[in-house]
Parts: sequence; structure tokens; C-alpha cells
Amino acid sequence: MWPKANSPGALTSSKTHSSRWRRYSSASIAGVSKYGWGKRFMAPRPYVKVSGCANQKRGLVAVIIAENLVKSFGDTRALGPVTFSIPAGSHIALTGRSGSGKSTLLSLLGCLDTPTSGRLEIAGINTAGLGDAALSQIRLRQIGFIHQFFDLVSDLTAFENVMVPFWLAGEPLGEPKASELLKKLGLAHRLNHLTGDLSGGEQQRVAVARAVALGPKIILADEPTGSLDSRTGAAVMDLIIETATALGATLIVATHSPEVTARLPGKLTLLDGALC
Repeated sequence: MWPKANSPGALTSSKTHSSRWRRYSSASIAGVSKYGWGKRFMAPRPYVKVSGCANQKRGLVAVIIAENLVKSFGDTRALGPVTFSIPAGSHIALTGRSGSGKSTLLSLLGCLDTPTSGRLEIAGINTAGLGDAALSQIRLRQIGFIHQFFDLVSDLTAFENVMVPFWLAGEPLGEPKASELLKKLGLAHRLNHLTGDLSGGEQQRVAVARAVALGPKIILADEPTGSLDSRTGAAVMDLIIETATALGATLIVATHSPEVTARLPGKLTLLDGALC
């Protein structure tokens, strides 16, 4: 028997999950998937070595390779050309002033947008010329994206939000995995609560669980503590770093926070769309 809805630790029934999934698989999920969990030439420059990246010294395989990457919007160049590689398992702070190109670069690395020119390789896959279906599979299988404002589906429960990647992937063992993830993140008592009923810190923990549900090789976080108070933000960063470490995943965090930057050994800094 499933517990009653909204009781502590309760889950909705599999039948309810299925009906909700049918609702979201066509309209809402198509829209939500743009944001990272299931959709949708300049002269060469030397590779930039990510500062403070111990893994680079050990010669680990690069999980991200960018060559002469450029992104323009109309006549305005927002980024590039940038060339760099990031070894597997690195933890990187992506820093720079507002408007420096951090979010643009993160969107390219997350395959949420495509470059105007240049080459981008993600987890051994050259993304050049790939269509929406192929990019969707990269986002779903290789990348976990954590947003500043959570980007949760408001009329799904915490548990159901974490189930979305499993639904998209057709993962038959998704329910116990989603439940276990949320319990590990301290949300056992909130599984069946709508996300609008959760605090900011709880919502971000749900977002972390959703991002790592399928064990991605790369975790991208765009100002993950920006909408949280300092204490809650520090706790959320603890969870993100611990989770990335446990998965052996590469972690890239775009941030304005000196406290967050200090916790990540590697660093990429952008200034006016260029690496510096």
C-alpha cells in the first residue's frame, strides 16, 4: 500500500505517476527539456590550462574540449573565441563579472544552445552538426544541470520531479533510485510534497537530485547558491561537491561568490567573452 498523499515520506501511486507522465510527456516536458534534462573562425589559440586543476597534471582524459568556440547573437559576439579542455573529475569555478559570458558558455557546455562556430566535444562526442534528438540524449545521459532558480515543475511533487529523467530514459528502476536520492539529501519527509511547498534550500536539493539521477559525467551549476541565504547556500554547495565527488563527475559552477570559488580547486575566468 502507498501512504496517503502529503503524509510524511509518502509517495503517490505508480498509476498516478503514469497518468502524470502522460500529461507531461507531450507539452510540459517538451518545454522543460530545453533547460537541461531531456530535450531539446577565428585564428587558433593555445589551450587554456584550467588554473589549480590537479587532475590536469595527472593527464586524465578530457571530458570537455572546446576549440575556437564562438557564440554570437546577431551582430553581437557574446563569447569567444575560447579554447580549453577540462579533465574528467575536475571541480571548476567559472567566474567573471555579469555579462562576461558565463551563462552563455555554460549553455553551450550543457548543449542547451549551439555555438556559432568552433568545435565542442562532450564526453567524447563531437557535438558539431548534431540534431535535436542527439543533443537531447547528450543532455539526458551525460549532463546534469542545476539552475539558480531551481527550474522544477511546480505541480509535480519532489519525488516526481526527480523521476522525470528516469521517465525520459525509460529507466525501469527509477522509483527506488529517486526515493533513495532524496533520502540521502535529507528529504525523506518531503517526497510527496509539491515543490511550491518546499523552502528554497529544499527545492535546490530536489534540483540536485534530479540533475544527478542518471549518474552524469558532467554536472553544470549556474549560480546554484545565488537565490539562497549564506548558510543554506553553503549547505547546498556541500551537497553538490559531495555528490559530484561520489559520482566521479566533472563539476563546473558558474558563480559570483568568492566563498563558492574558494571551495573549487580549478578556475576559469571570463572577461568580455574571452578567457583571461
